[in-house]
Amino acid sequence: MVRLRIRRVTAWNIGATVVVGLMFFVISFWGNREFHVLQDATERYILCERAAKNLQDGSNYLTEQVRLFAITGQQVYMDNYFAEAADGRREKALEELRPYFEGTHTFTALQTALNYSEDPLPCGQWSFPLPIRSSRRRTSSVRRSVSFATMRTKLFAVRSWGR
Repeated sequence: MVRLRIRRVTAWNIGATVVVGLMFFVISFWGNREFHVLQDATERYILCERAAKNLQDGSNYLTEQVRLFAITGQQVYMDNYFAEAADGRREKALEELRPYFEGTHTFTALQTALNYSEDPLPCGQWSFPLPIRSSRRRTSSVRRSVSFATMRTKLFAVRSWGR
């Protein structure tokens, strides 16, 4: 029979416990780090999704208001258009993303989307006079609004030239 010494068995048990404890600590530290990376990526994804939706919604709203004004000729649609254009919802959404995504492909794509969403402004500049001419009414407020759209488009072109 083999004789076991209690001290030797206890020492091996203590050693095995320390090794298992260290492995548990390393695994839990690694898991915690991976969890925070995943949580940060999820938050960025949600922020990007919201900002992209704001860009899309703002552009769609502008296009809708131009079309409604061109079809109906009602002043309220033109006022809504210029109120949305001056609000800067799309620009604010892009600025929210700047700290997280500046210099990445995602941010560049969203800036491009904002630039393309500015296209309804020149379209609106040509669409707004159509119902006014057809109804033979000319108001100074309409001309001021259309000239505001022209100036805003030119200002945007100057600002984006330096980027």
